[in-house]
Amino acid sequence: MNYTDPLQTHYFYRLKGFDHKWQNSDASRRFAHYNNLAPGNYTFEVYASNGGIATDNPVRTLQILILPPPWKSWWAWMLYIFALGGIVWITILVIGNRMRLRDALRIKELEKAKADELNYSKLQFFTNITHELLTPLTIISATVDELKMKSPGHGELYQTMTQNINRLIRLLQQILEFRKAETGNLQLKVAKGDLAAFTRNSLESFRPLIKKKQLHFSLIADPEILPAYFDFDKMDKILYNLLSNAAKYNEEGGTIWIELMRNEEKKW
Repeated sequence: MNYTDPLQTHYFYRLKGFDHKWQNSDASRRFAHYNNLAPGNYTFEVYASNGGIATDNPVRTLQILILPPPWKSWWAWMLYIFALGGIVWITILVIGNRMRLRDALRIKELEKAKADELNYSKLQFFTNITHELLTPLTIISATVDELKMKSPGHGELYQTMTQNINRLIRLLQQILEFRKAETGNLQLKVAKGDLAAFTRNSLESFRPLIKKKQLHFSLIADPEILPAYFDFDKMDKILYNLLSNAAKYNEEGGTIWIELMRNEEKKW
């Protein structure tokens, strides 16, 4: 270098891979500044000239390695790939579970619809059969009434036949009411009556069965007349089930005991 007038020195430099031509700088700016360099390998070249005289060994080189930021490193990209794969996998699982749940709900809806359709068909069948049975029972009841007029000597038998025919008619009507209950249209029909007398009348239909098994029957009502509000049809069904089980499963020569009393406890 010529040090006689160092202010006349000029510097020429370039960064291979970034600069397309040589950059010129004078003695007042003896540095090179670069920013926003992409990651990679670069070669920095520089030479000096003083008063238009180049040096004997003008070009000096410097190898520069720019590392990528942590979020752009290879392990960061691997992490991104794994995270993306995990998100895709979880999304597939969630979608699959929702589809299975939707299919399961759909199957349950179809099963419920099929069960409802089957129940409706059964109820419709029983309703039709019930209507068909009511007609012959009505004819039998009319025939018994005619026999009473022609041969009145068997009054007790006629009474038992009539009571059981009426009970069959009520049972068939209960089947019709069951369909009303299924549709939510069944209501209690409460009326005032003598519960003790109603119970005694219900017992008369069991006289033949009681006699056949030689059962002892006892009815105690305190008081003798028990006025009450109740649904005659529902109470008849309750008494019929209780007395039927008591007569069927009782030992021969056993006892059936019924006690009716008024509850004197205070009402809330």
